[in-house]
Amino acid sequence: GNLTLYNARIAAAIETVSAIPGADPSKGVALIGYCFGGSGTLNYALSGQTGADAAVAFHGGLGSVATELNATVNAQVLIVSGGEDDQDSTADIKAMETAFNNGGKLWEIARYSDVEHGFTNFLSPTRYNEYVDGRSWSSCIAFIQEVFEEIQLAPSIPAELSGNDVNYTDPSDGSALFGYVSVPADAMEGTTPAVVIIHNADGIDDYEKTRAAMLNEMGYVGFAADIYGPMKDEVDMSNRTQLFGML
Repeated sequence: GNLTLYNARIAAAIETVSAIPGADPSKGVALIGYCFGGSGTLNYALSGQTGADAAVAFHGGLGSVATELNATVNAQVLIVSGGEDDQDSTADIKAMETAFNNGGKLWEIARYSDVEHGFTNFLSPTRYNEYVDGRSWSSCIAFIQEVFEEIQLAPSIPAELSGNDVNYTDPSDGSALFGYVSVPADAMEGTTPAVVIIHNADGIDDYEKTRAAMLNEMGYVGFAADIYGPMKDEVDMSNRTQLFGML
């Protein structure tokens, strides 16, 4: 194809919308492309073109994207595609990741299980997936709002922990386990959703406890589960890999 012409068409659209009364390009301009347009949107970003702060590609054919351009990317990029899209391959995705890493701008790729190409096209009943269309659209809007600095997605980290230790037992082997729970103060018994946190290699510490408190602030019961149990006392924690072989 003619990448130069395609990029010129996109640039003309950005210039035109920027001049429309009511539009303020200083507050942000985003590109959203579908299928052929998704590929074009990614090529525009990878070409180092300016004028767009965000570029979102829905089921663009990743194999047709010019990942070899090696230009500085100026737009933050979101790629959403079907896990069963026959136009994409593992090699295409890896090449895409490498190209955007080299471009030096934030990128994100989301793929959806058992979803084929064209899943947002509600005019094509054989391809349309209502759930994934809604989920990917929500991701797109949140992404654009963040780039436009209309929302901030930084987590709210509590200054203090708000929870309690919980001793419980694994019925499969009788092991004593030592968890941690944080419950919203206004929660009524049996009415609040619960989220279980699986700890990192260090076991439960203030990191997992803080995450439980963060879930508490969102209205959920946050429970940090103990995976190691008494095994943690049997090994030198400076060599945690011993534990991995015991589980």
